[in-house]
Amino acid sequence: MQRMLLRSAPRVIPTTLAEAIKADVIFLAVRFEAHADVAKALPGWHGKTIVDVTNAYGVELADGGMTVSDAARLRALEDENRRLKKLLAESLLDVSALKDLLGKN
Repeated sequence: MQRMLLRSAPRVIPTTLAEAIKADVIFLAVRFEAHADVAKALPGWHGKTIVDVTNAYGVELADGGMTVSDAARLRALEDENRRLKKLLAESLLDVSALKDLLGKN
């Protein structure tokens, strides 16, 4: 595969999806969420070699970058943080309402 890539490198050019699906080897450079749309572009992918150039699964990124699992964990922590902030804000409103109700400022 590496030899094929090195031989192909000078001929790899950006193109439209409609043009790319005519090739035997396709270097796919789209976000993962778009893969389903790309797959629908050609009824059969038999005989094609697809290289997902955006797939960094299991690759350690340099310069403090994150792996896919790190990014997923960060997203989960951010979601939990949003949920907890919302709970705190609601609790503070409840306390404020109770103080007003009891006449204590």
